[in-house]
Amino acid sequence: LIHYESECQDEMFNSMAEAMGKNANWTAHTNLGKSLEYHYNEGEGLTEAGVPGAKMMVKSEAWTHIILQEQTAKPRTKFEEYRQSVIKWVEYIRENCPNPNAIIILPVNWAYNTDPFEEFNAAMLTNYRALAQELGVTLCPVGVAYEKAYEKYEKGKKKSACHSACRRCYDIG
Repeated sequence: LIHYESECQDEMFNSMAEAMGKNANWTAHTNLGKSLEYHYNEGEGLTEAGVPGAKMMVKSEAWTHIILQEQTAKPRTKFEEYRQSVIKWVEYIRENCPNPNAIIILPVNWAYNTDPFEEFNAAMLTNYRALAQELGVTLCPVGVAYEKAYEKYEKGKKKSACHSACRRCYDIG
């Protein structure tokens, strides 16, 4: 369960897996810029837009991996709110996914357009690590990769180019 800006990601990722001899079913569900709490509160059925809500998607298949990506600043600015929404999701997945042992992944994003950039990234990584240890979930530290690219691009002189490149790497990787 994941989504970024591309509408053809399902096909792209499934084709990549097939080319590697893997049988994968990549499915997307999101509303860009919305929090995990927003998706949790969508309900058990169809959303107002008539598409399956995230909870309905969790129940629909024995997923092997579920990615819970917060798309707001909450992990940095309102960590306890973010923590509580992740706890609710982990409990929901464990109780309702046909595969209660699905690997839950938290992508550790980067501090979008904030200074001091390195300090905020370090704080976010610390928060995510503590949460992952508490809940027994897996981290994908994309913020670390972004910070390395940020350093390479002279600390912000090419911040938007760096953001775009990292975003593409994250989408593909």
